[in-house]
Amino acid sequence: RAPLRLGPFSTICATNDDPLTPRLPPSSWWQSESAALIAEINRSQPDVMAALLLETELRRMVHRCPQLSQDMVSSLLTKVSLYLIEPAQFTHAGLLPGQNLRSLDVLHLAAATDLGVDALVTYDQRLQSAAHEIGMPVVAPS
Repeated sequence: RAPLRLGPFSTICATNDDPLTPRLPPSSWWQSESAALIAEINRSQPDVMAALLLETELRRMVHRCPQLSQDMVSSLLTKVSLYLIEPAQFTHAGLLPGQNLRSLDVLHLAAATDLGVDALVTYDQRLQSAAHEIGMPVVAPS
């Protein structure tokens, strides 16, 4: 059986539903969601794939999440196959559904469809809705 191919995971240290007011979730949320995601990845041993954009997002997340470090991000990134976003993917992303979907999130969704992943890993409700709208399964272990 081929390993599950998981697509780009959006910002795990999430924001609320207002795109203009990012906030840090309670540490209990961070710890439980992260632990569940790590456990699922360890259990199913998927191929984890993402657009190179993920590296920037994770490295910026360190500034918002004091429990993270750049070393942790570097370690995580060694387990992810990163792909460049091709010019055609920007057009593809612009045409995808998701009225309230942020630009970087829709780039992740376009990359996931173009990479042919089995599921998208995200805890972002807007990204989940857009993925469901195009028929892409979503994984959000909790």
